[in-house]
Amino acid sequence: MNSKHCHAQVTPGDTPSSYKSFTTFVRGGSGGSDGGGGKKSDKEVDYGDKLHNVTVKYLKETSIHGLKYFGEENRHVLEKIFWLVTIVFAWTMAGYLIYKVMYKWQKAPVLVSFDSRQVAVYEIPFPSLTICNMNKVSEDTQNSFLAVHSSTL
Repeated sequence: MNSKHCHAQVTPGDTPSSYKSFTTFVRGGSGGSDGGGGKKSDKEVDYGDKLHNVTVKYLKETSIHGLKYFGEENRHVLEKIFWLVTIVFAWTMAGYLIYKVMYKWQKAPVLVSFDSRQVAVYEIPFPSLTICNMNKVSEDTQNSFLAVHSSTL
């Protein structure tokens, strides 16, 4: 085992790979354990670059509105700042509205209960019902209809 690059080599019984990736990330992907910025071995990975590449790819391909514009390389800095502020504002407002709904629910929860005793259907009060006909009928047509059909109504 080469001691210069031991934090980036994976062999059975070694420390978990998350520790190795963290060590490499903290060191900025620079050389070996001496911190001298030497040449990287084939097994050593620059996790800072990897994280950047994954983030840029996510921003380019996401369907979350606004993030796509924030991640585009050809956008002006002011546009990126605008989208960053817009996204942060939207998430902040969403969080605030969620908080308000949760607070309201905690203070006055909606309770649904059912009566366990049996009641005949005809004893249950029927809610009032109003039907508003939007078709206008002329008064003459209505009077002539009533005159002809008044005996059957």
